[in-house]
Amino acid sequence: LNNPRDVEEEYIDPHTLKRHTLQKTHAFIRKAYSLIDPDLFLPLGEDVIRLLINNRGEPGGMIVFLPIHRESLPLLQRYPCSRSYFAALTAEKLKALDTPSNAPAGWFLYHIDMIGDSSPPARQHFFEMFMKLFIRSGLFVISSPIDYIIQVNKELGFCEVPEAGHADLGPDLWSTTLEIDLRGDRLNAYIQNMVNAVGVKLGSVIPEGMYDLSDREREVAQMLMECDTNAAIAKKLHITEITVKKHLSQVYKKAEVKNRTEFVKKLMSID
Repeated sequence: LNNPRDVEEEYIDPHTLKRHTLQKTHAFIRKAYSLIDPDLFLPLGEDVIRLLINNRGEPGGMIVFLPIHRESLPLLQRYPCSRSYFAALTAEKLKALDTPSNAPAGWFLYHIDMIGDSSPPARQHFFEMFMKLFIRSGLFVISSPIDYIIQVNKELGFCEVPEAGHADLGPDLWSTTLEIDLRGDRLNAYIQNMVNAVGVKLGSVIPEGMYDLSDREREVAQMLMECDTNAAIAKKLHITEITVKKHLSQVYKKAEVKNRTEFVKKLMSID
């Protein structure tokens, strides 16, 4: 932050292999980091500020991921970079975000940055950390003045909210605000669309012997990873939905998770 120079970094899209240049002005870097206030953010949850540290103890990236719920809304509605989005919402949409703190309606991606270690392995781990944050049900919002970040998130399915743009980072730094709604059943459809886009079948990531699953449990788990509903699984396997639920209960127990979302996240965290 004390280095008064602009930063230019080169990224390679892992799917298209195209090179992208990410330019960040020193003014933007200083302003963005000055708004990260641990005293305000950490009471919202100990994991809202996430750091990627390499095996040498060097920082590789930072993500600030703020939950959206009843207790955080007053801060988000008045704080720079997030306030424009919430000011643009109707009373009805705001009411839908007024949820208990233990059940957030969504998350505001307040800050994302590669710092320190910028080696290819660090970039890969940083991207994995970023993607794992989205394997949950909820409304996700991001705001940034950086074209590359906006483009990447649009490719991930985010849509622009034109009336929520702002210049909170400076008069010459217009930020675009994007959102994606993965509440309810939308999450399963989103996961399936993502894996289809890269030509991967999630069910194939469950090898024999994992979590000591039986053959039938593994079969049900694979279908689950392919975003099949319990009813669809029952129909394909010619069993009842009650039996499917019993199998899934055993799968979750053996994998030490509580539900489908946690199961997907755990599998994605396995190298």
